[in-house]
Amino acid sequence: MAVFKIGTSHGMRQTLVEQELFRDTVVNSVFLNTFAPQAAKDWLNGTGWKGSVYEGVPNSVVHVKANLGLRGQGRGVTKGDKETFGLAARIDPKVHPGVTGDQRAKGKEIDGTVYTDSVTLQRYRMPISGGDYMTWQRAGFNVDALTKGLITTWGQEKMDLLCLEALEDTTTISEIMYKTGDDPANYVSSNSSLSTAKTALSLANSKITPKFISYLKAWALTGGGRTGGKCPIRPVMYKGRPYYIVLVHSDAVFDWKHDSTYFQAAREAEVRGAENPIFTGSDYIMDGMVIFICEQITKGTDGGGASVPWCWGHLLGAQALLWTWGENPSIVADEDDDYAEQVNYCWRMTTAVKAPYFNSKRYGSLSFLVSRTNISG
Repeated sequence: MAVFKIGTSHGMRQTLVEQELFRDTVVNSVFLNTFAPQAAKDWLNGTGWKGSVYEGVPNSVVHVKANLGLRGQGRGVTKGDKETFGLAARIDPKVHPGVTGDQRAKGKEIDGTVYTDSVTLQRYRMPISGGDYMTWQRAGFNVDALTKGLITTWGQEKMDLLCLEALEDTTTISEIMYKTGDDPANYVSSNSSLSTAKTALSLANSKITPKFISYLKAWALTGGGRTGGKCPIRPVMYKGRPYYIVLVHSDAVFDWKHDSTYFQAAREAEVRGAENPIFTGSDYIMDGMVIFICEQITKGTDGGGASVPWCWGHLLGAQALLWTWGENPSIVADEDDDYAEQVNYCWRMTTAVKAPYFNSKRYGSLSFLVSRTNISG
């Protein structure tokens, strides 16, 4: 007797599963949830996402778009592999003061320059074995749930790693900040290579400090004085106040906490705002800089020419990263081996992320190197 039923591979069930997976993945991603809070909120509330169209918020640290395919479906509904983002350069009121009083404005128009950068989609898949029947029988735990949990965690960490790899792409880093002493005169803004910057580091004089962080903020607000075509980094505005995100390794934060001037600043550094994820998920807040520990940041021990431990750090403003979706994450089961006696799973998604770059300059972020106490190796 034939029985109609919706099985585990039925398309209706699959859509619901993929939507839940996408929701959970976004919520657990530091970059996509914390640094693109409106996009994550729109997804969770079911608002803003209109089929295959989502333009995102250009004032977020991560500007998310989804215009190249329907959510959770890859075949027959895609719309190309390249997404274009608009990047508006700020107009300096000192350079362009406008007109006042009864002065004539006609004929004094300026060119409001809008740059563009594009992101090209890439396909990502990760297979994992879900075991066979006797493995399921012998195990004292749910093998299926464990396997899916492992591959889902991989997907979340992969998305965050893609963001860090984009920030640390030395082909698009136009400015590397580092310090060779405690005085701002020893703070270096260099377009030299990564190896040159690493060689200049010393264990005693190149660690992260509150003064250095404040210096980075001043540089970001002015774009280094707008010299050489540099563009100020737009801060993330919250309740009328500007904030920047700073990503650093836990070893560097250890040095931060033991800096002699930190204890006085700590009275103000622990302020939190309950309404915005960038505050609730942060480790420290000081001088408008919201500091996060990021364990996936690249580190090494070959600074100073040979043996100084070091790590990257990143200051992020609005549109520091451009993210686009082609196909949202899904997990596909393969049960075709020996009449479903074995099962394999594969995580898949079509996406791309990029740190914007135009006029040979990085837009929206500033990368720096610091030495560190070697705790993590």
